[in-house]
Amino acid sequence: MKRVLLVGLVIGLSVSGFSQRSISNATQRMQNDPHALRDATVSGNPLQYRRPNLPKATSEVDKVKISSSLNVYTVLVEEQSCMAYNSDLDLIMMTHRGQTNVIGTGNDLITSISTDGGNTFSSNIAITSQGGRLHRYPSGVIYNPAGNTNVDDAYSVMAGPYTVSSWEGNYFASTTFGGANTDENPVETTGTGDLLSRNGLTIDNTGNAHMTGLQYVGDSGPTSFLGYVYKGTFDNSSKKFNWTSQTLYPDIVKGTDGAYYMSYTQINTAWAPDGSVGYVYFIGSDARAGNDRCSYQPVVYKSTDGGETWNQMAYIDLKNNSVMSPYLFPLKREWSTTGTVKPMFAETDGVVDANGNLHIFTLAKGCTSDHIDSIGYVYTLEKGAIFELYNEGQGDNWTVSFIDTLEARDVPKEESGYGTGTDALSWGHRIQASRSDDGKVVFVTWTDTDIEFFGTEINLYPDILAFARHLDYGPAEVKNFTRGSNVYGEAFYSYASEVTIDDGTSWQIPYSITDIRSSNDPGLPVTFYYVKDLKFELSDFPVGIESVSGIVSKVNAFPNPTNGTTTFSIDLATESNIEISLTNLMGQTVRKLVNEQVSSGTHQYTVDLSDLTAGVYFYDIIAGQGRITRKLVVK
Repeated sequence: MKRVLLVGLVIGLSVSGFSQRSISNATQRMQNDPHALRDATVSGNPLQYRRPNLPKATSEVDKVKISSSLNVYTVLVEEQSCMAYNSDLDLIMMTHRGQTNVIGTGNDLITSISTDGGNTFSSNIAITSQGGRLHRYPSGVIYNPAGNTNVDDAYSVMAGPYTVSSWEGNYFASTTFGGANTDENPVETTGTGDLLSRNGLTIDNTGNAHMTGLQYVGDSGPTSFLGYVYKGTFDNSSKKFNWTSQTLYPDIVKGTDGAYYMSYTQINTAWAPDGSVGYVYFIGSDARAGNDRCSYQPVVYKSTDGGETWNQMAYIDLKNNSVMSPYLFPLKREWSTTGTVKPMFAETDGVVDANGNLHIFTLAKGCTSDHIDSIGYVYTLEKGAIFELYNEGQGDNWTVSFIDTLEARDVPKEESGYGTGTDALSWGHRIQASRSDDGKVVFVTWTDTDIEFFGTEINLYPDILAFARHLDYGPAEVKNFTRGSNVYGEAFYSYASEVTIDDGTSWQIPYSITDIRSSNDPGLPVTFYYVKDLKFELSDFPVGIESVSGIVSKVNAFPNPTNGTTTFSIDLATESNIEISLTNLMGQTVRKLVNEQVSSGTHQYTVDLSDLTAGVYFYDIIAGQGRITRKLVVK
């Protein structure tokens, strides 16, 4: 795992050196304006892209063809939910637009499914284009009615925006995989601007689906943004989903012109597996920060009644956060000092765990200014780092955990080699959050380039990296799944399923990538591939290390949970050196308890832990060359 501190670089740069570094607006640089997005035209003369000769594969990770689409615009937005998995049926699904003369047309919705663990896929037209509606940016999830064991009787649930002569509304559709009970419910846009609903489509175990979108309001371009939250409830009588919506409008910092345009970039939603609690989070400059303005960061709402009502959670203060600050650049005016750091959440995705806590994973950077008109700007050459933000007890106390630094920067469209002129496309790092079926393990995947091999510091050759946290056993180390594989540097426009494939001791992340390099032209067809064996094992977590059984015959800690003293009891078969230490959920050692040579037999150590903050910890017992890790709860 890369843990290179950036603060030394910040301090070492002179003011004159800084003046040569350009600053760019992260929203414009990392995302194309959704208001203006359209299908690309075939350029006929795309930029030439040269792929280096790759080494022979050393990893077993490989890819399987899923299907294809008319162009890349079916998978452009990373907040879409294009990959899905259902554990009841062991069913993997990708939702995308079709390809004329191959499967449907570019205006039809296609579901490509696998029932053999991703070894093969079959594709079918789920929803055809009717009434002049041209389906765009589709998301799809799987609904399996209680007790059903037949794939044909399960439902694909799809949603996204549609266009006729312009962006005119959103579609909510469903059909069984057997082709029955097909339904499409178009919802026309209201207001003066476009409403593009394409973020965070999810479905819980009760069959309630949720999705979000932003209403762009303004007569001459977006000047304010209204959040929409959609809920789809399955009707057992009609065999269709009934969709309703609500609006949320958090107080976001306005520019001097009175508009929100610089301070409001994303909206998403995430739900507990059982649907008991859900969250909607905006990424914007929260006005509750007052005169000490924050950059783009989460503004969170919570619901405990299935989305009927929403309550805004407390302001999250991340200024000079002790975990984030060492990895991010400070404000421009304080560049020559160890100055103020106000993190900007550039890319995000989230899931809710089995305890109903929200985990927001983000690629964060340091904003250059907290001036009212410059909040959304970051340093062009800053790569950023990956963090996890999560709450405990479903409350307002948030923990930040560092995950990894990045090797490469986002890809600007001028350097992507993918299209030319106004049709050229850029991309970031495709942050994707996942969870186990029961919510006991949460994951984040992202892409990054091996800059040493490929010789570039932008993400032109993306690999798939991942991090996992087990609620009982703590975090696993970051994995690069595709370095040295047959997918080396090919993870373009990727998606991870929200739900993983679990067997009790391993968790596999269903994942798709897009081949854009066969044409290097956004207006030409693309092919989708499933990436196999993106897997975390139980042994990747601390609890999996049980290699001292030949020396330690018994381990116990009592009382557990504890609110004061705890006694550790260890039975040794042979003489050995014993080390006992305590770590927190972020893997940081908080206490060294024991380090001594002892004889065989039973040994007990009583320690006072009353000064520790309440929460989950892990005690590590090292004997000889092995280690045992167990959970300890402090009240």
